[in-house]
Amino acid sequence: IAKAWSEVLGASCAALYLLAEETGSFVLAGAAPEAVAWHIARSIRAGEAGIGEKVLHEGVSLWHDAAGGGENLLAPLSVPGAGVVGLLHARRKQPFTDTERSVASALSQSVGAGLNHARLLTKLAAALAAEKEQAKRSCRA
Repeated sequence: IAKAWSEVLGASCAALYLLAEETGSFVLAGAAPEAVAWHIARSIRAGEAGIGEKVLHEGVSLWHDAAGGGENLLAPLSVPGAGVVGLLHARRKQPFTDTERSVASALSQSVGAGLNHARLLTKLAAALAAEKEQAKRSCRA
């Protein structure tokens, strides 16, 4: 996902953060190129001051990287009824256009829906496996 995000936006690097429900933090799940993962924040905590909190309330956000001299784009992976399930980050030297920001917004909604669907299927599979195990134990007893 990070690689595709990078290619669509013409970014030099990109990262995908997924919500860790148990901590409420967004944890780095992938980066493109992979070597850049060592230079990206490992997690973003909702509720803490900073760009992560801004994007949760305002949607797609841009900020200038004073140290790197480039621009960053961060988009929430929002799902109606489920909230924000992840964040997508892209960085490049030249500014992002309004059109690219609109594309990022639309893509982030689609990616969020897909990730949420996968998360729900995983939970369902785990619940079914637990029920099967419980049924086996009941038959043995």
